[in-house]
Amino acid sequence: MKYLATLFSIGLLLGGCGADETIKGSDSAPTLMEQSGALNESAAERYNFGDVEANLQLEVIIAEKDVPAGGAVTELRAANKEKLNIMTLDIEGAAPTALPITMLIKAKKSFADNFVAVRGKLLREITTGEREEIFTFNTLVDERFYRDLKKDPAEGPFPALFSTDALNGLETMPPTMLLYVEAEAVLVDMATDKLSIDLATVTSSETETGTLLSNPIRINYTMPPVEEASSKGTEESTENTPGAESVEEAPAAQ
Repeated sequence: MKYLATLFSIGLLLGGCGADETIKGSDSAPTLMEQSGALNESAAERYNFGDVEANLQLEVIIAEKDVPAGGAVTELRAANKEKLNIMTLDIEGAAPTALPITMLIKAKKSFADNFVAVRGKLLREITTGEREEIFTFNTLVDERFYRDLKKDPAEGPFPALFSTDALNGLETMPPTMLLYVEAEAVLVDMATDKLSIDLATVTSSETETGTLLSNPIRINYTMPPVEEASSKGTEESTENTPGAESVEEAPAAQ
């Protein structure tokens, strides 16, 4: 009997040790929820087109250095000053022979793991409703658009800045015109090598493709007043010319 009691006590001690080790082991091992969280943290977030619309901004501007003589620029921006709603350029006097216009793509969020192919075209309206394409560009929004744009936005394989002449194809300066960029944006598969992407043809699903619009820029031109070449002035000049008086007819010889 004493022998059985001893065996029973030893069994309890061994069982206790095993249970204690199991508890300690469960404290140190990650739970299924913790493992899932770790995977989510390591995986890149996949954007949809709503993220593109909210975090990519197209701007069309006349840079300060390109404002012509007799020109004045006004801007209307959103309350936070980040988004340009409209720019207006009013020109008086001699018409410029060229008018450089700048197109810029800005990113408010990193697109390091969500490349966006952008196919843009600059449109010009002289007559309302009749628009013409005067410039096109292709580029790829990547991580550089979020952090390094201030260095060389027009350089590299994927520029963020483009420029052209707003007067392309015009013989005379119109009294007013409207310009803006319309761009097709396509989210590219994150596993794609960005240098191998054909920007002109790459496609994606409908939820990852859409259209972006820039702010409009309105350019107004007022011609200088035309001086009157009045006949009155000509007449006054003639009347005041010496020798212009009428000569009396000489009497006929006898």
